[in-house]
Amino acid sequence: MRTGRTLGVGLIGLGYASGFHLPAVLGLPGLRLVGVSDRDPARLAAVARRHSVVAAPDYRTLLERPDIDLVGILTPPASHLEIALDAIAAGKHLVVEKPIATTLDEADRLVAAAERGDSKVCVAYVLRFVRQVRTMRALLAEGALGEIEILRCLASTPEMLSPTAPGHRRDRMQGGGSVIELGVHHYDLWSHLLGSAVAEVNAVGRSVRFHDQSSVVSGRMACGTLVTTCTSLCGADQYQVEAIGSRARASASLLRYDGLEVVRAGSGAGLGLLRVSGLARWVRGLPHAVRASRHGGTFRESFRGLWAHLADAVARDFQPEPGLRAGRASLAVAIAASRAGAVGGTVRVADAG
Repeated sequence: MRTGRTLGVGLIGLGYASGFHLPAVLGLPGLRLVGVSDRDPARLAAVARRHSVVAAPDYRTLLERPDIDLVGILTPPASHLEIALDAIAAGKHLVVEKPIATTLDEADRLVAAAERGDSKVCVAYVLRFVRQVRTMRALLAEGALGEIEILRCLASTPEMLSPTAPGHRRDRMQGGGSVIELGVHHYDLWSHLLGSAVAEVNAVGRSVRFHDQSSVVSGRMACGTLVTTCTSLCGADQYQVEAIGSRARASASLLRYDGLEVVRAGSGAGLGLLRVSGLARWVRGLPHAVRASRHGGTFRESFRGLWAHLADAVARDFQPEPGLRAGRASLAVAIAASRAGAVGGTVRVADAG
């Protein structure tokens, strides 16, 4: 991160997402937390007192402060549009949690407002900043895996089994459920890794406790590659991404510092040579493990990358990625997938709006 001065930060929303963003902001030398806002008075007072920062029951108080340059919008998706429009009007730079809105009309209004203004806006698709994903993208870009036949993702977390889990994450109309809540991360990742738009999707879901508590979404990219994402908000922790190509496959476990394996076509997964290479990969990854452990692990470290990227964009005057157009694109896929699950067939993403 390169900045000419320390940038002031205000965080709006102190719920689940703030548990990842707050340590990232506090841990970056070029950023200074100035204030926080939340509707829960007790939670707001506790966080503000702990970090000796301004407590703002009304988020607009933070937007009026000249010492705040960057704002994190960490509230439920239904509130993103109003807060983001106010922040853009106030000339602040933004991190917006996903999904960026609950409808494509809202997303379009947000994109248009940002493009009329001078704000740098980055969507919190932190998977782009995970080290293993960055390495995999480089391998794909240089053609090391050959023609990609299949890209598959698996993500599960038991967080929604907790009785204190946020209610909006159970309701697809509020941006909840695994098809949207976890899914948008992966629809963005499909396009990010493959450099292609999503053409069509189909989906099946499991809704026993709440909407789409688990789901399988598959599709076809415009480039022809087949893609699939299995997600669960009620399962044991796991995060995997695998690209299977004509020359090799690359498998990434995003919760492990040494979790990237490349296997050439024709190699058996159980060969002793692969086991030796796995040991070598573990040893080479130790420096990364030490660094990541200081920041809460590999996945949490990606939030530092997100905020550092936005700060760098402000300092060097470029538009950060992923931006709002990427957020809009992944939301369109999520809406198409929800529709596909309802009708039991394939839905073209272009028809989502």
